Amino acid sequence: MNFGLEIFATWQTVVLALGIFVTTHVIRTLVQSFWKGWRHNVLYTELVLHLLPVAVALLVAIFAKKFPWPNEALLTSASARCFYACFVGLTCGLFYGRVRAAIGTIGDKAVAAASVVPDPPAADDVVADPPAVVKDAVKVDVKVDVK
Repeated sequence: MNFGLEIFATWQTVVLALGIFVTTHVIRTLVQSFWKGWRHNVLYTELVLHLLPVAVALLVAIFAKKFPWPNEALLTSASARCFYACFVGLTCGLFYGRVRAAIGTIGDKAVAAASVVPDPPAADDVVADPPAVVKDAVKVDVKVDVK
């Protein structure tokens, strides 16, 4: 396998990606639960949500020097760690966005199917004269003998 791809196909990359994913999810959940108007803020939805995984990855690359990085060059070079973490963070953000969009599309289709209002009846289906109301009801007494 090529060295460039080999570094990204390790268990350390999976652990880093899962850590970035979980941290990003927790931060998003906290922000979105306390800030009710987040859906209407274009800066948050179009910029912050896409850059948050990259920012989390950069923080991990800068401060987690004891992390078991998959290569010796990543242990000694801060810029190599930052590049590696940014790539993993960008990939996590892209994957997270695609999964959320797919789930949202499936959920939107289910909501749309459940909230379909039937069309009103056509003019031909409407009865012109409603049935007459019975004015005088007859009372009938029935006796049944059971032996």
